[in-house]
Amino acid sequence: MEKFLKKLALITHWLCFAIGIAVVVALLVFNADLDAIFIVISLVFSFTSLLVGSAIRWMFSGRFFLLPWQRN
Repeated sequence: MEKFLKKLALITHWLCFAIGIAVVVALLVFNADLDAIFIVISLVFSFTSLLVGSAIRWMFSGRFFLLPWQRN
């Protein structure tokens, strides 16, 4: 069961990382059409998504990894 939870935490970390990267890519593509406050809020959301994924993985692995491809 513990191995399953670690795999699930890793998948969640990858998902949150992908969401964060997708937001940054969307900002790069639509940068000219967006207001500054929306860009700042989106960057904060992107960084928060990355941290949430890292924190979820940290809860189950016991070590903090910012990037999902880092190993235990």
